[in-house]
Amino acid sequence: MGDIRRNVAGERSAFTLIELLVVVAIIALLISILLPSLSRAKKQARQIVCLTNLREQGKAAYFYGEDNRGYFGRGIQFEGASSLIGAHIYATTVLQGLGYDNSHGPPTSLWRGNPSTPGNPAFHQQKRMRRVFRQIGQFQCPDYPSEAHRPAERETSGYSNGAYNPDASNQGPVTDQWLDYVASATPVPYTDKNLAFDAALAGPPGDDFRSVQGGQTDYSETEQLDRIANAKNPAEVAYVTEAQVSLPWNDFTFHHFFIGAQLPFGAFPRIANDMRHPGGIAVLFFDGHAEVTNPAQFDLGWDKPLGQRLRWVTRVDDPRYW
Repeated sequence: MGDIRRNVAGERSAFTLIELLVVVAIIALLISILLPSLSRAKKQARQIVCLTNLREQGKAAYFYGEDNRGYFGRGIQFEGASSLIGAHIYATTVLQGLGYDNSHGPPTSLWRGNPSTPGNPAFHQQKRMRRVFRQIGQFQCPDYPSEAHRPAERETSGYSNGAYNPDASNQGPVTDQWLDYVASATPVPYTDKNLAFDAALAGPPGDDFRSVQGGQTDYSETEQLDRIANAKNPAEVAYVTEAQVSLPWNDFTFHHFFIGAQLPFGAFPRIANDMRHPGGIAVLFFDGHAEVTNPAQFDLGWDKPLGQRLRWVTRVDDPRYW
């Protein structure tokens, strides 16, 4: 009789199959409820990192301006048609404010060619810049869609087993952009030359970035260095935003925009047009604040008047373009 009682008690203390299935179903339901929340939280966290990157770049730009009579970096500038010496881009002007190590030389020296490789200054200077830019965390967006690069764009670099050798032959594959942001070199207000160039290239958006537009090299006016005080309504004019995935990873001379054709839905986009973060792409404005903006709001599209399309980056005074 005692054995029978023990067996009955044992049967009552165990889970039945139905009870076990109910428990499993409840756990599965809880997981299905929590996972999207966790995913959204991760996306929000990555978005915050990107916005913080831009704010830090904005602070560094202002620090640069304080040391340079109020001027800050915007576009790119060359001292000669074929020489890279003396070139500037916004990223090199903010380097020291982002913890750049001067043992590499002054930031402007990153543009200089290597005397040991005559006739090919671009090769060495770009490799030096990649080495430096890759070490600056504020230049890397955690949501940059590196997987969007086509296999043909996954070129090689001086990386081998995680170590970088600037003088070694190309060794390891690169699948990521090394500078995930682009800066505005758009004149404020927009010039007649820019308007004429944009009007000539009006058309549907292209699929890829193009380095030579319309077969011209001197095609529009840009702002290389500008005074902070020149920005009218600085809280409404974009300074730095996110790079289009089709930009070349190994050539930083294209990390600025200055015509409507380079807007997110322009003929030759340099600004990102994907929903990189919840709500769109991150944008730093001239007053130093950063926010996420839907690319469709940033750029109304090529069939809209230039005055409306460019409202986030410049001012168009000519009524013909509104």
